[in-house]
Amino acid sequence: MAQNKTSLSTWTLHNIHNQEIGKWSCDTIFPITNSVFAYQIQHHWGLMWLPAKKVIEPTFEGIGTQSVNNNVIFKANGKYGLLSLKGYSALPPAFDSIYMTLNHIYTKNELGWQVYSGHNYKPLSAVFEAMQPASQGLRAVKPDGGCWTYTDSAGRYVLPVSFDTLEAFVNNNAIAKREGLWGVLEISGNWLQNPVYKNLTRLTDSTFLAQTDSNFAMIDLYGNAMHATKDTLRLREDGFVLQKRAVKVGLWDRNGCKIVPVELDYEQISDFNPKDSTFILSQDVCRGMAHARLGVTLPPSPKFSRIEPMAEGLARAKIGKYYGFIDLNGFVRIANRYDSVGIFSEGLTAVMLKKRWGYINRNENIIIQPLYQKALPFGRGVAIIKKKNEFGIVNANGQEVHAAALDSLYQLESGYFVSVKNKHKGILQPTGQVITYPNFDNIEHLYNGLFLVERNNKFGVYKTDGEPFIPLTYRRISYEHRFKLYCIKH
Repeated sequence: MAQNKTSLSTWTLHNIHNQEIGKWSCDTIFPITNSVFAYQIQHHWGLMWLPAKKVIEPTFEGIGTQSVNNNVIFKANGKYGLLSLKGYSALPPAFDSIYMTLNHIYTKNELGWQVYSGHNYKPLSAVFEAMQPASQGLRAVKPDGGCWTYTDSAGRYVLPVSFDTLEAFVNNNAIAKREGLWGVLEISGNWLQNPVYKNLTRLTDSTFLAQTDSNFAMIDLYGNAMHATKDTLRLREDGFVLQKRAVKVGLWDRNGCKIVPVELDYEQISDFNPKDSTFILSQDVCRGMAHARLGVTLPPSPKFSRIEPMAEGLARAKIGKYYGFIDLNGFVRIANRYDSVGIFSEGLTAVMLKKRWGYINRNENIIIQPLYQKALPFGRGVAIIKKKNEFGIVNANGQEVHAAALDSLYQLESGYFVSVKNKHKGILQPTGQVITYPNFDNIEHLYNGLFLVERNNKFGVYKTDGEPFIPLTYRRISYEHRFKLYCIKH
């Protein structure tokens, strides 16, 4: 393929110490391993090895970003194949889809799915209309136009081809469907539960949610009912089982333990709050709470028109016109005297009095006077505040460790802050001290003690002391965390 070398960009590859380890002329480049790189020229991709500088010319339409067992997926002529990172084609570009696991390669073409060894690339199975990844040494497969069965690692059938649908084995059992009904198979192929269920959903390794024509049930591995009802049972996204009787709801855990009885006439149960293992209960305008292990701890009461999820053992509650805090049993721990409240974090919470925010502790002592338009939760000993329409940072002693003088301010997961002034960004320490003033267009924390910065379409990397690690002079910089490598476009 003819290439216009003069139009290509120069890329250099640098290690974590900013030492150059390679240079290449191309449109773009990225690492697949710490020594193998995919590069693009005129919309086609090739491979380059360092330090030997072995090259596969750019003839591919695409190359995958990750390798498995020293193999990477490539695309040519609209089809997918597999390249060994030793430099040869392991599987030709003849497939509509390929995905890899540690030991197997799954391919799909117009004939169906087939499994290859991830080590010697030999086929391990016939071609099937559909298949699932192997589990416990067995793989669910569907021969062309047939029913489902299981094959072993050598591709041999271990059960008759007689199932409508099969799921993967979990702890030596699997859900299976035959002749329109669901049951549970043991790994030997015998039925632990005969196929008698209209629907069957796995809850745990050994419990299931079952439906027949007449009822729902939570059952164990052998079909014994832990809870059976004519009410509807449904597995929620948070992993708990909802029981619904007309407009009433109840709640069970996956092991068949009752949390909220449906007989209590509650209308709604909130999503699970994993921080404190709680749920908010609703009955008309009344609110209450339940605990995943303790059950209902506070029946919905007209005293509480609103309850928010707990944090640090206390829940925000609206009592009458004002907010306070209650414990799991509904005892008022901080009186309802506030216009609004935040959540407890690091022993403090924001509270609003007369349209201004301050902070109190669990003993309701005012730690920071209500002076602010906005006050966010504490984290790592500091919190973002807003005063006179500008943002700053305050510590737990009430000191403004960064004066409220910014247009915007947000905290990164690492604890560092990005400050914004006149649409430009700067970096602040987790304690609020300035690393760089707002003079960048974009900032990205690389989570290696460095920041990728951009200004006027030029890129550089800065250290946490505010000094440049890579000068702000390059057209593009990308950092690959897996290999601790910088790809720099000149």
